[in-house]
Amino acid sequence: MKIKHSFSNLSQGLPIKHILLVLTLTLFACSSSKNGTPPGGNTINLVTTFEQGSPGEIDVHVLITVQAGAVGLVPNAAFLNIAADFGTLGNVTAITVPGALANQFNFSVTLTPPVTDSSGDNWTGEIPVTARYLDPANNLDQSITRIALVLTNIMPGLGQPEAVPGLVNTLGVEDSPQVSSDGQWLIVGTYSPVDIGHCLVKGTGAAEPACNNNYFDQSGIERPNMFGANRIINATTIDHAVPAINYDPTTFPSPIATPPVASYGFKLANDNPVGEPFVLGIDAGGYTWQAPFGFSFDFIDGVQARVFYSYNSLNDVPESLNDIYHSDITLGVPNILGDYQNAILMNFTGQEAAINPAPICATDECEFGNPHITQDRLWFDNERQSEDLFFVDVTRDGAGNPTAYSTAQRIPVSQNPRGESMPYMDGDTLYYQCDTNICRSQLVSPSADPALIASWQTEETVLVGSSSLDWQLKLGRSGRIVATTEPSIANITVNGQIQKWLYFGYLMQIHYGAGATDFGANWNVGRVKLP
Repeated sequence: MKIKHSFSNLSQGLPIKHILLVLTLTLFACSSSKNGTPPGGNTINLVTTFEQGSPGEIDVHVLITVQAGAVGLVPNAAFLNIAADFGTLGNVTAITVPGALANQFNFSVTLTPPVTDSSGDNWTGEIPVTARYLDPANNLDQSITRIALVLTNIMPGLGQPEAVPGLVNTLGVEDSPQVSSDGQWLIVGTYSPVDIGHCLVKGTGAAEPACNNNYFDQSGIERPNMFGANRIINATTIDHAVPAINYDPTTFPSPIATPPVASYGFKLANDNPVGEPFVLGIDAGGYTWQAPFGFSFDFIDGVQARVFYSYNSLNDVPESLNDIYHSDITLGVPNILGDYQNAILMNFTGQEAAINPAPICATDECEFGNPHITQDRLWFDNERQSEDLFFVDVTRDGAGNPTAYSTAQRIPVSQNPRGESMPYMDGDTLYYQCDTNICRSQLVSPSADPALIASWQTEETVLVGSSSLDWQLKLGRSGRIVATTEPSIANITVNGQIQKWLYFGYLMQIHYGAGATDFGANWNVGRVKLP
């Protein structure tokens, strides 16, 4: 998704039925420890499972597994505390789960989220849930926090949406996420420590506090090797000069802010991020407004991969807006796809997917955004222009390298005046953003022609990200979810079974003061298990 500040008509969908949030704590017991940490360390893992239940309730299920060597330890509900930032909680009770091992102990509590906020809007947002097991006699003090997401509506049969844990989400912008089909890797196409939405609402002036206040982790743990990190002076000051592209706001006739941006990859294990995030993209000193986005995995072989992405070079002549490129990368380490020197793009590894703009736009200035590459087709959008979805057939050589692209064709799930963007093809099912929601439509057969309306089954609304109040106005509760974006699918093997998970972006409106323009958004990444 290209960073912008515009969302159109809000719509309604199907009601959320039930949430079962499972927090799994694996505890080690010991006979002695002076600092409160048992020898060998403690491990805590949270997973989610889902059942039908009473509407509007979240069942929080805690599984405590006692490790070998802690003979005789029997966890007790009296030592388990579960807290939630919103809603009301019942009492923690021990439960029996069929198939549980002798060293596994299960507990449950019901969380009821709020229904409406003080403005009468649907209550939507994040609910951080913390489980803490405190047993001083056995020297145990362990806790874990996971975040459940409450949306206006979700498609029946889905699991409970949740925020992706670990270092993926921060208080800044995490936009344009895509997970690999095997669930092993995740790329966040656009990260910034600044609330870009707030900066846009305030006019993007270089001196504007909204374009300088930032959440950057100066330790480098959250976002190592960040492009333009040297321009972040402190939590309230950014140097908006970008020497790599010869930009200095003090000498420009119409100076604008340039909060640093970059893309980041994450390794996933057991559906959770592990290891250090790695930077990815074109080093233009973190220049904000023309950075790569919409990364899509073509192939992964060990740590070698090919990714497709959208990018608008600063050196485009004539101007063609965002085009689609592909580059080969090494996962898990920094990947610099090019860099700017004296405002000239150098060392660029990208190879353009040469697509004729004529079927889409009347001029060469034509947006090719948010690509998703499959074996025989490239799917993309024309965001900010027609707001429609398109595809081209892909020709590959004997080694699997893409060599040619057919004439672009419009995907007829696109509906005027509604906007569609960010297509993701999973088998014969197309997922995409429809206004502020996520929709999907399935081909009637794998061989059906995607250019024909008769080839598509009835559209389904998967996630309703919209609120009942207008996103473009400062309304309702700070923290309400106002959009779901960027769908992608991971097929994850759990206990020998394949689970299909939908990863997506979501936006929460954030309020900063009493003024009508004192608002922006926290862009995060979520996921939900599909039936």
